[in-house]
Amino acid sequence: MVRIDRKATSATQAHVLNHLRDSGVAATLHYLPVHTQPYYRGLGFREGDFPEAELYAGEALTLPLYYGLSEADQDKVVAELGRAFGA
Repeated sequence: MVRIDRKATSATQAHVLNHLRDSGVAATLHYLPVHTQPYYRGLGFREGDFPEAELYAGEALTLPLYYGLSEADQDKVVAELGRAFGA
């Protein structure tokens, strides 16, 4: 998991996620706040009720991590993550 610090970079979560996916890296959104799910909306929860959870959801991405991930694949993830930030 990585967290994109919006104060430290102009790269957005969407930009980084799209770059990684376009490069063949199977990154995903890491977290969706529970209170934004339909069931909880039905209970009256709304966006803005838990601002820190919403901030985290807008900054976090899950990177590939599994037992068989080769060192070359790890290098590719790191390199593409750097490219997504303009490095």
